[in-house]
Amino acid sequence: MKKKDLVLTLVSSAVVLLPMLVGTILWSRLPDQIPTNFDLNGQVKNYSEKGFVVYVIPLFILVGHLLSSLRVLAKKAEEAEIAAALFQWICPAVSLIVYVDVYGKALGLPIDSALLVQLSMGFLIAVMGLAMPHCSRESRIGYKLPWTLRSDENWEATHRRAGRLWIICAALICVNAFAMRGDKNGTAIFVILMLAAVILPILYSMNHARRHRG
Repeated sequence: MKKKDLVLTLVSSAVVLLPMLVGTILWSRLPDQIPTNFDLNGQVKNYSEKGFVVYVIPLFILVGHLLSSLRVLAKKAEEAEIAAALFQWICPAVSLIVYVDVYGKALGLPIDSALLVQLSMGFLIAVMGLAMPHCSRESRIGYKLPWTLRSDENWEATHRRAGRLWIICAALICVNAFAMRGDKNGTAIFVILMLAAVILPILYSMNHARRHRG
């Protein structure tokens, strides 16, 4: 493992464990039962023991992050540098956003769970959008359809446009999270934008294959 890869892995792993440190500092202020599961409207669906939330869940996330990082580094030769780096920050960033929600709710702060869910998804989609144009067919993400796998031109064109679309959808999701805050229609718009990000590149790649057939 190269030194810069090791540093990136260590720093991102430290970020994953940051909620454990924060939870330890706030231990006496946290309730014994902490809300850990919310629906899209921010309503609590499930609670977990304080010790499990503060110490066990971050360790599970760390294990998943390390396994993902090792896989990213193993395939680094097949992916662009920017894509490999972006993949390694997805788990730490989402973990921080989720724990802001969890600890905020536990402390009785006016945290808007629905807003955080949409912002975290917007962030994730934006990261994937930035990485998409740099992904090869051996990457973990991508539109691995029969016609994209058969044609280099189709693969590259589809993923260039998918990357732009995903970034646009991510921006619209974040705007929607604030503009439609507290409105149930905001959830419907969020779902529509998610579906658009996934489906429209498939339709584009199909049309591209049809136009370049033969």
